[in-house]
Amino acid sequence: MNLIVISSPNQLKAELEAVTLLFEAGMQTFHLRKPNLTSAEIAKYIKLIPEEYTNRVVVHKYSKLANRFNIKGIHGANLQRIPGKTLSCSCHSFAETEINKMKFDYMFLGPIYDSISKENYKSKFSIYDLENALIAGVLTKQIYALGGISVDKIDELKLLGVKGIAVLGALWKNFEHDKNIDKLIKNFIEIKEKCNEE
Repeated sequence: MNLIVISSPNQLKAELEAVTLLFEAGMQTFHLRKPNLTSAEIAKYIKLIPEEYTNRVVVHKYSKLANRFNIKGIHGANLQRIPGKTLSCSCHSFAETEINKMKFDYMFLGPIYDSISKENYKSKFSIYDLENALIAGVLTKQIYALGGISVDKIDELKLLGVKGIAVLGALWKNFEHDKNIDKLIKNFIEIKEKCNEE
């Protein structure tokens, strides 16, 4: 099962150190989503990531940064494809994924479970919905489950045929409070290893 990490939307103390250590621990794709930062501030963030890892970064919203940096891709429903970069978007229904599957390399679908990072952001999918999607062949490798995904949900998602997950709150929520980088990395490795289990 593939794994994507999404940044906290907030600016966190020691975050860049944590992100670098996540790359060192095997993070393959990092979605840099900071809704309150300007394009110049996102550019500054990218410059502070060790150059050997910038090709694993996907930027939300500011697609022009893909021409300035050797990043992996861009994310946003209304962005134009850039040659050599991945293009992804977020969806909230199976119908949306069907409409978008030809345009995007992959899509986030959620919230699959109640969100960890956003209060009152409830799941939009029942197990019945997901089982039917599996039967219908909707859950392709293009779809990454998002929302409320912690290590204890991964086995269920595998049984439902999910090929990839994106995590945010499972990593960053505790880190926002305790700033414990060792614990963050341990959580990431646990999730990564669970994803890699047969």
